[in-house]
Amino acid sequence: MGIGAFMALALGHPEFGYYMTRDPFGRGGDFTTAPEISQMFGELLGLWAADVWMKLGRPEKFDFIECGPGRGTLMADALRATKKIEGFHAAANIALMEISPVLQEKQEAVLREYNVQWIDDLDHPIIQSSHYPIILLANEFLDALPLEQWQFIDGAWRERVVEVNAQGLLSFAVSEKRRGAEVHITGRQDDIFECAPVREKFVGDAARILKSRRGAALFIDYGHEGGLGDTLQAVKNHKFAPVLDDVGIADLTSHVDFAALKPAVQEQVTVFGPVGQGAFLERLGIRERAQKLNQAMALERLTAAAQMGRLFKAMALCHDVTPEGF
Repeated sequence: MGIGAFMALALGHPEFGYYMTRDPFGRGGDFTTAPEISQMFGELLGLWAADVWMKLGRPEKFDFIECGPGRGTLMADALRATKKIEGFHAAANIALMEISPVLQEKQEAVLREYNVQWIDDLDHPIIQSSHYPIILLANEFLDALPLEQWQFIDGAWRERVVEVNAQGLLSFAVSEKRRGAEVHITGRQDDIFECAPVREKFVGDAARILKSRRGAALFIDYGHEGGLGDTLQAVKNHKFAPVLDDVGIADLTSHVDFAALKPAVQEQVTVFGPVGQGAFLERLGIRERAQKLNQAMALERLTAAAQMGRLFKAMALCHDVTPEGF
């Protein structure tokens, strides 16, 4: 099967999928995301959202969506930071996009004092039936959406697939079909090209909603802006692991190609960024907040170029609003 189908099954299979069976976050899990490092991250994103709401004219209602909300930490911090902004909480229709029943339980507990709804995608009736402006946050969400890979073999791009080899083990191979028409760049022997139609569709769908209803979507993820290379990776116990080992037990992600996302949305919305996460958070005031909370180590992890500050990037899609941080 193709890499995309394999990734979708490994992460989202209803019985054996990685995200369906566990809480992967924190020291006892497989990785730690920015909201789990410090409350500052969620607080600043909450204030970013509140600023967007005010720039939209303080609408009486808006859809406040978080995609891939983990344990609910980011949303909880965002709502705490905006509690004193008059009218913001009353206007917010909070929706969490989450497929994991394990994580939904965590989110429900953390956000029990708020009226929260859960959705599985942007086609959910809650979203499709609404006409309110939308503010969407997505931290380390796009990297987990399936991607496809193509390998340049003997002068042609061939689809990279997962198969069962003669020893009965999963292994990478290339399709015997010379399906290379989708790739329009020059390669050298064994080069790998990645594309992510599911990721591009999601961002495109978000842009179309924004165009019709106004608002902003903020995506923060690790990635790059174009180029060749294999970025598919597995993480287990806070360490990189072989991609085909421990399927359904290790996390699978890939780097987000931010440059590839822009063409699908530029006719619908205004794109801001991508900029490094460090620069983005600095512009939102994280240094001053870190001094107040005495969180120098967390500041370093979130903003330093050698930590998360450069590899992680922020990009916003906006309609009828200019956001802070870019």
